[in-house]
Amino acid sequence: MSHVEHFGRQGGDRWEGICMMSKGAEMYSGTTLGSFLVLELYCRVLINSMTLVTPVFDPVGISFDPLAASANHSCDPNAVVVFDGPRLSFRTLREIAQDEEITISYIDCTYPYQRRQAELKDRYFFPCTCSKCRKGRTLREDRFMGDALDSEELGTAESEAFTLLENAKTVGPELASKTLQQAVQVILNHQAVWPRDRQPWPSLRQQLTINLLSKGDWASALAHMLQTYFYIDPVLFPEPFHPVRVVHNWTLTRVVLYVSSISASDPRVINQLSEFGLDYGTIIWALLTEVESNIDASHGRKSTLALTIRRKVEEVRVDMTRQGTGKLATVKDRLDKEWAKLRAVANKLVD
Repeated sequence: MSHVEHFGRQGGDRWEGICMMSKGAEMYSGTTLGSFLVLELYCRVLINSMTLVTPVFDPVGISFDPLAASANHSCDPNAVVVFDGPRLSFRTLREIAQDEEITISYIDCTYPYQRRQAELKDRYFFPCTCSKCRKGRTLREDRFMGDALDSEELGTAESEAFTLLENAKTVGPELASKTLQQAVQVILNHQAVWPRDRQPWPSLRQQLTINLLSKGDWASALAHMLQTYFYIDPVLFPEPFHPVRVVHNWTLTRVVLYVSSISASDPRVINQLSEFGLDYGTIIWALLTEVESNIDASHGRKSTLALTIRRKVEEVRVDMTRQGTGKLATVKDRLDKEWAKLRAVANKLVD
């Protein structure tokens, strides 16, 4: 199915852009296929293409792979698409039985039911009837805390927060910061009933973290990343080897590495983190080994990211054993104490 009629009925800037790009492709290629057939082909490619990303999920373009495009969607997928340069792979999230269909998610499947349905209809022109969607709005993604009902007020707040989140992705850092703070405030106005793992709060936190890092506010960014590490990712991505969770943990590790390197010289970091008395060596080693233990399942043993992480593990191992192996041998003994400090960082600095 080419979906030309679907795109046409949508109209607007998207349809105008599609017509312009297909006309450009026809003229540039010199094909004699005819304008409508070129338009059909362009729509087919557009609807079946994937966002080309780096191993840490930064978008860099689009990818079209006919075999990968044959995978059907599910909001409860058993696989995730991972790129490593020009290579594309499906990483399984659980054991897949013989003759069981391999499914991926075309969208963010942590979103509430109606948001998932609307996005699939808008972008791919079909309603989802997967096992998760057949349960409607009864699952965790749609629940608020306590006796709160998903009232009209909460629905309006959710819609407003999602809109602000999308707007923040299209503007510069300063305006993005203000827009994200507005979105956060919308949720905080309902914080008594809004779980921190209910979207769009987790996605807002990710965007806010990126914004804080761009402004050099390392301590605040670290606090938000620790909220994700302790309280959000274990819920949204329960598999410890889920590629998104592994990437989040790797990014957290890199930020802790950097913070440890500036902890004695950056006044803002000193003022915000010195009271916690963090043992950065223990924390870094624990995070690194956690990431290393899951990277083969999440990205592949020979992937670029896996090789990068193993190199970093060896660098840190050498650095920590210059005066003997005693510190590494006792990491587990110190871990509970350091994890309690990190939870305090997450809770105090975010609040």
